[in-house]
Amino acid sequence: MRVDQHPLFDNPVIIPGVAMQNSLLYSGASWSFSLRSNPLDKNPHIPRTLSFCVDLYILRHGKAEVYHSGFNDAERKLTGKGKEEIALVAQWMASRGYKFDLIATSPLKRAHETAGIIAASRGNKSGITVWESLAPGGNLDDICADINKCEDNATVLIVGHEPSCSMLISRIICGSDSAAIVMTKGGLAKIRNYSFQPRPSGELQWLLTTRQMTSMQ
Repeated sequence: MRVDQHPLFDNPVIIPGVAMQNSLLYSGASWSFSLRSNPLDKNPHIPRTLSFCVDLYILRHGKAEVYHSGFNDAERKLTGKGKEEIALVAQWMASRGYKFDLIATSPLKRAHETAGIIAASRGNKSGITVWESLAPGGNLDDICADINKCEDNATVLIVGHEPSCSMLISRIICGSDSAAIVMTKGGLAKIRNYSFQPRPSGELQWLLTTRQMTSMQ
């Protein structure tokens, strides 16, 4: 069943400052729903026409080698299980026909390997692009600025780390970094109509774990 074909709640919960959209789904043990950060709620004088818009997919890297003292964190690779799960995520993307105009990744090896598996599966001719902003501890404003450099109406996949991935989603849909969002390793989120003007905003259509994605195949 497609994620946008699940039944809607009759009485959705209203969160202050966030406009609810008609896209609520149930998958596995959790509900996912569409939220759009609406700058018009705070400033009615902001024009409704957006000058820039992309569909943004946010993917956390797969399971990686355990960190231990004396080990270079940046060089930690995906484990065999991590590679297997990301390959299943790639299959799930393929089953739904997802294609990306740009795949950008953190420079760390575990994220780069994750992006490489997706790019190889989806046949991205341009390969992958490294964004330093996606490294752990990167500035969210820098990530948003990098996204803003993409072509209008592009479909973009970024591969990063926690807590930056969940904080980025929070910044986009709520205007702050404080929303209680957690992405598991290999988790994937889709934000539709991401715009940088007048500030980062967009619609969170869904947020899924690897288990939820594979259960839909």
